[in-house]
Amino acid sequence: MEKKEKGQGIVIKPEYIETPRGKVPTFEFVYSLSKAISILDEVTANIEEKLERLEERGEVPQNIEEVRERLSAVENAIKELEKKIELDLGEILDRLSALTDAFNELVERVQKLEGSPPKD
Repeated sequence: MEKKEKGQGIVIKPEYIETPRGKVPTFEFVYSLSKAISILDEVTANIEEKLERLEERGEVPQNIEEVRERLSAVENAIKELEKKIELDLGEILDRLSALTDAFNELVERVQKLEGSPPKD
């Protein structure tokens, strides 16, 4: 998915890292999703503002309530995605920390093995 606005572009490429507990989305993937959701949130807010201005001028379309309901549904979906992304980012950071700890432990064990005398 690609989003371009005023010279900005966001390319979302689903990328995952294989871990012992299964696939984990990469930080870049989750971050690009977060940026795209932020842009969608801004666009939704702009649409709402325009609708309010139309109402103030008395230029309300006949199906305004349907449009408002759809905008509300989009906003709710965006909020849910933001919550999920925050949880995913937390999980990624936790797993990354666990992997870093495991790697450090492995390095320490290798160093101990290299320093120990050979067994005959």
